[in-house]
Amino acid sequence: MLSLRAALPIAQSLQPGPDNRNPHFPESVIMAETKEKTPKTPEQTAMRKAVRLVAYTAWLQDFRANNPDATAEQRKVAWTAAKQGEIRKGRKIIKALKRKGYDLTKPERATEAA
Repeated sequence: MLSLRAALPIAQSLQPGPDNRNPHFPESVIMAETKEKTPKTPEQTAMRKAVRLVAYTAWLQDFRANNPDATAEQRKVAWTAAKQGEIRKGRKIIKALKRKGYDLTKPERATEAA
């Protein structure tokens, strides 16, 4: 069994320092600069909203059919649990529509004539 005094030099030798660098992980890898993400284009943002809308609407129909007396709070909890898988299905639906030649466009809001 090691005593505290015997363990102290071992613990000091494990601390990183100029003499104790890991050759497999150069500092450039450890201290890598974070790259800035490019902002989403308006088309990407619109497509993301469309996917979420399709996914939520399809899921909501099934949820209401299976849980007719569920409260809004129960619905929110259930959507949070199912969201990831349902959004994946929504992406597949949108891709299938695009392959068949459909194009999703959001109509611009009509401005009131003066």
